[in-house]
Amino acid sequence: MMVKYWCPFCVESALSGVKKAFLPNERLYYKRNFKVPADWKGKDIVLNFDAVDWSAAVWVNGALVGAHKGAYDRFSFNITPYLTASGPQEIVVAVDDPSSEGSQARGKQQLSQHGIWYTPVSGIWQTVWLEAVSDDAWFSEIRVVTDIDKGTVKIVPQTNRPLKPGYTALLNIIADGKEIKTARTSANKQVEIPLENARLWSPESPYLYDLQLTLLDKEGKEVDQVSSYFGMRKISVETKEGLKYIFLNNKPIFQYGTLDQGWWPDGLHTPPSEEAMVFDIVKTKEMGFNMIRKHIKVEPDLWYYHCDKLGMLVWQDMPSGMVIEQNGNEKPLHLQHVGRNGPDLHRDAESAAQFEWELRRMIDQHYSMPSIVTWVPLNEGWGQYATVRLAKTIKMLDSTRLVNAVSGWALRPVGDMLDIHTYQTTVDVPPLPKDRASVIGEFGGIGYPLEAHLWNPSMRNWGYQTYQSAPELLKNYKHKFDQIVEMKKIKDSQLRYILKLPMWKER
Repeated sequence: MMVKYWCPFCVESALSGVKKAFLPNERLYYKRNFKVPADWKGKDIVLNFDAVDWSAAVWVNGALVGAHKGAYDRFSFNITPYLTASGPQEIVVAVDDPSSEGSQARGKQQLSQHGIWYTPVSGIWQTVWLEAVSDDAWFSEIRVVTDIDKGTVKIVPQTNRPLKPGYTALLNIIADGKEIKTARTSANKQVEIPLENARLWSPESPYLYDLQLTLLDKEGKEVDQVSSYFGMRKISVETKEGLKYIFLNNKPIFQYGTLDQGWWPDGLHTPPSEEAMVFDIVKTKEMGFNMIRKHIKVEPDLWYYHCDKLGMLVWQDMPSGMVIEQNGNEKPLHLQHVGRNGPDLHRDAESAAQFEWELRRMIDQHYSMPSIVTWVPLNEGWGQYATVRLAKTIKMLDSTRLVNAVSGWALRPVGDMLDIHTYQTTVDVPPLPKDRASVIGEFGGIGYPLEAHLWNPSMRNWGYQTYQSAPELLKNYKHKFDQIVEMKKIKDSQLRYILKLPMWKER
């Protein structure tokens, strides 16, 4: 069936104009014609997909140009060889999505929605765009590592292919509109630039330096140019009075934030607008939070840009991947997970390789974003396997951030923090290990249903405890938070607690 479709919203969403379920035994096709602008003649044309859930194959003018698996990472194809000399060009994209019948990373997507399991997202759900680049070479990735102790920034400008001798990258660092540092390096090689009296990035003062990179050939001719930015910040676990706790920029920080799951009632994974995206971050800061745990979902890059710009710390989850046994439209019979005291699961080689490829892509594509301070690869035992190896691998891939190996439940002696979940009315006190920071990773979960704001008033509102009036909500919220404050007072001589408070909200 052929239907009109509003990209980049998934087919299940209202904003797509389709709003229909997509099943694992179906295949989704997209078709679009376009014309190459006249001033793009002589350049390479790159077709970019910011995210497609889950397995995509792409044809241009009837020729298969490539395929990709993964729901949350960007991918691109150079389609120049497949274009005709003139006239309209045709793009066709085919998508398969096993949804909750597969083992792939998908977070809380569930074919039969109930409780904390949400409407699946299938197909294109982020921007698809064309760009014209030099047929010689272009910047494909910029990796930035800041060091506030040395007062330097290390930059690796990476290109799409190995370059001929004599090609260089010119780097300009700009502060408050003025160029303050210039450096040159060979493409794909690191350069370390000193920054005297650097301004630091923090939630209170999210200062960003602008960065301009220009790729020059051996004659000094400009081949490519990109603009970026970076923030000078350091996140670490330090020892105080024999115990570990978390520092930002060499000072203790008390992190408190929301468990943000990023599901929109009209766009599902995709925010309805940039304004809506920014509104959520701004309101979170106005409520007094300084951190968001992006819960088993990866957002569009624009979301992280606004966190960088507004000064919001981010704990970034890897979307969980696990098998769920189904029985028609009934609730799942069994979710593949590890119990609180159970051993790690044994995952087959193919699905493990795919999960770890997507994990690495998530880290690589967000490596230079100052707002992200913690990687969380596993949550509450869902699909949990090879915990120690995964945590150590992430630390080797990115030593500049913290690793919360497991958030809740099946904890392991690895990573930078020990993270418990405690949704009880009386909050549990976490252990105080001497080798890691102690974290209350999730608590709260208080429900307050407002009829005018419920997506489906006939369904039970989710909440570990549910209250029916604002005074009752405030009283019980204060009761839970007072326990954290008292816990901190009692233990302050031993350990600075780090808190993350999920606020479940109905849009």
